Amino acid sequence: MHLHVASGMVDLDDLKFEDFNLSHMGHALSQLCRFRGGTVHFYSVAQHCVYVSMLVPPRLGFAALIHEGEEMFVTDVPTPIKYDPNMAWFRSLSQRITARMYECYSIVLTDEDKNTIKEADEIMLSTEAEQLLPKDKSLWHRKIARPAPFVITPLVPKSAERLWIARARELWTDARAFGVDADDR
Repeated sequence: MHLHVASGMVDLDDLKFEDFNLSHMGHALSQLCRFRGGTVHFYSVAQHCVYVSMLVPPRLGFAALIHEGEEMFVTDVPTPIKYDPNMAWFRSLSQRITARMYECYSIVLTDEDKNTIKEADEIMLSTEAEQLLPKDKSLWHRKIARPAPFVITPLVPKSAERLWIARARELWTDARAFGVDADDR
């Protein structure tokens, strides 16, 4: 299955290290709005990932930063739809891309590591829902996790991209993973 992305055409059945170019990933994730655009202000997946990477122990920071990396290829599907039995093919594709991405970056996560990243992801989900979604009296998000004790200032896509790439450079020092510098675009 071939798909056009910022770096050109990729084969989702044969993804290579260069297909997971961090500059392109940061760019793509900065263009995607959380909650399918249902936020009061634009808030990107890239900015979400930076926060998640800061809520985990440092050794898990890079894995947390790229935990939504498959969305540069297949975007996101809302949770209730994603877990519909008819969407098994999408979950499988997403999981294969994520597994390949982690393999390309030699990331091996234990179940405990995965749970740590998931907990940080859920804290951010709750924080984002509380601060960025239209007010909902049900407070459904607080049943998932307690919101983080900081205020989110949503960034425009280019600023979110720069923030994500700066965080990636902090956590991953091999320049080959970045290809052409994002500032050169």
